[in-house]
Amino acid sequence: MRNIVAHVVAWTVMIILGVSAVSTVQIASPAYACACGAPAPVAADPNGDVMIDEEYAIISSHGTSEQIDMRLSMQTLARDSGLIMPTPSPASVSLGDADVYETVALEMTPRNVTVRDWWTSDGSFPGTSGAADPLYAQPPVVLDVVQLGPLEATVLAASDAQGLSDWLDANGYGLRPEVTDLLATYIERNWSFVTIKLTSTEGLDGDLDPIRFVFDTPVSGLVYPLALSKAARTAQTVNVYIFDDHRRDIGFADGSNIVSSPQAVGLTWAAPVRDESLLEYGAYLTAYNLYFDDPGQQIADDLVFPQESTDEEYGTVVYTVEYMTILGIPLGWLGVIILVVAVVIIANQVRRRIPARRR
Repeated sequence: MRNIVAHVVAWTVMIILGVSAVSTVQIASPAYACACGAPAPVAADPNGDVMIDEEYAIISSHGTSEQIDMRLSMQTLARDSGLIMPTPSPASVSLGDADVYETVALEMTPRNVTVRDWWTSDGSFPGTSGAADPLYAQPPVVLDVVQLGPLEATVLAASDAQGLSDWLDANGYGLRPEVTDLLATYIERNWSFVTIKLTSTEGLDGDLDPIRFVFDTPVSGLVYPLALSKAARTAQTVNVYIFDDHRRDIGFADGSNIVSSPQAVGLTWAAPVRDESLLEYGAYLTAYNLYFDDPGQQIADDLVFPQESTDEEYGTVVYTVEYMTILGIPLGWLGVIILVVAVVIIANQVRRRIPARRR
């Protein structure tokens, strides 16, 4: 019996060393490469563009009204800069709750579950490492002006793209031609606009206080204005959190699918709301993270959120895989190898002893 055990141990050590040697040779071989929501128009300032690095939008339904709490992370060297936000109907504007974003982040903290994998390796082997005629331009109608601390929000009803552009120019908002063309599409749909003027002695850098827009919910359902971001000159990251009674899908208003870069995360969370303080927004939270590295080609229209056919949860559990290996060899397969070696050795020993007994 001692001889059998010794043989098993010897063969097992040889196999482990052999596999490790092969792995080392493979690793040493040469590797082969494998083939906003609201944009910020340029203000009348020589320092240039306003850049939005990231935007966060909490979208919720309240009876016949839709509410968007939008927070932007932006950078600009311009001392006077502005934002334009299209809305399906005239919006009431106020400051949002800055603390709710942290509450939402805590709400979306997943439960960690560790899974032990005995059969695959993590690869960590040792040694690896249409403007109108200007003559007939109609200026927009100012419906409301709201002071929000350092912000001034103006609610506009516009029927003419050139008239809107002239008003924006006269009030210190500079627009590139491509932005003006996109505004015209909203005017054709009888949308309204909110212009937000931010004045500062220094350039903006970082998160702005959230701004709340409340307007009549469109007949088509919840919407997030994004089409103006087609004119953005830099990559756009958009985080949307939809509160409703059920899980929500995401798409473009023109019916096309969201085409984003390979880095896009897409759906990140879907589950009933647990924090009672968030229930005023809705009973179910669906969250998406979208990244457009080529906004002009990848953003087709505004975002819409049709109801999903299921309320299945997503993202609430994060599975951490613990690979059970020795020298990069999965312990499950190593156990099989040891068992096979043991069977072969025992069979050989038995076969040798039978003839000896016969003799």
